[in-house]
Amino acid sequence: MHIEEKNLDKIIFVDKPVGITSFDVITMLRKKFCIKKIGHAGTLDPLASGLMICGIGKATKKLINYVGLDKTYLTEIILGFTTPTLDLEMKPKEFQTVDHINQEKVKKVIDDLSGCDIELEVPAYSAKRINGRKLCNIIRKSGSLGEISIPKKLMHIRYLKFISLKDDFFEDHSIKLLSVEMKVSSGSYVRSIASEIGHRLGVDACCKSIRRIAIGEYDINNVPLTSLNI
Repeated sequence: MHIEEKNLDKIIFVDKPVGITSFDVITMLRKKFCIKKIGHAGTLDPLASGLMICGIGKATKKLINYVGLDKTYLTEIILGFTTPTLDLEMKPKEFQTVDHINQEKVKKVIDDLSGCDIELEVPAYSAKRINGRKLCNIIRKSGSLGEISIPKKLMHIRYLKFISLKDDFFEDHSIKLLSVEMKVSSGSYVRSIASEIGHRLGVDACCKSIRRIAIGEYDINNVPLTSLNI
């Protein structure tokens, strides 16, 4: 390690890969820079990838300036089934017919949701805290949420952009794979919005992939990225 790297006090940008947690990112950065005081301005699900803003040393105090910024995602949405986690961490519940779904219907739903404020249930498997405990930890420990009601959250969808709609297969079942770009307010849940798109199309839906490509004005293609040395 270079000597000048030991006492960094700066904001850095990281491209988190799929399969690790946001805390794993911090652990890797601590090893890379040999400094414990490192934080981030917002988590990503383990199955999501993309931009994270992190602070090193005294710069952790500046992270508050990045916490409330809008987020932009590229998302692949499976139409035709869902899972308890609203992504592919768990297996599908059941499959549905998607023959009635076409590009015209999808674009109509996307146009209706684009630019709106909508109150949606947060994913049951999420880091949302109820009485100090994360929903995902509660359900994984007990197998259910018991009498706890899944909370709703107001989400601001700045825009939704249609990219493509393709016929696909999952476990030999016909599905539709919808790709969209969305810009949403901080704290919004992409998985909840994906589920709502499916609901408006008359089918269950979940996310195949989620990639965060921008936080506020900071685009993953235009910022200097720090390697995690994976």
